[in-house]
Amino acid sequence: MEDISVRNELEGKLSDYTKGLEVTIAKRTRELANRVQELEAVNKTMVGRECKMVELKKEIERFKKNSKKR
Repeated sequence: MEDISVRNELEGKLSDYTKGLEVTIAKRTRELANRVQELEAVNKTMVGRECKMVELKKEIERFKKNSKKR
């Protein structure tokens, strides 16, 4: 009888531990997903700025070429 009660107690503890881990994993997954979204937004901004810089550099070069022709 005692073996069964010990086993049931251990199974209960294991179940509680497993549920706790699942909650922790779900929370961390949400945190990581939010962080990924933040990083994607920053990346998009940085790429946009870089593209604008390339465009502006080309425009400056065009102005330089046109001013030399005059």
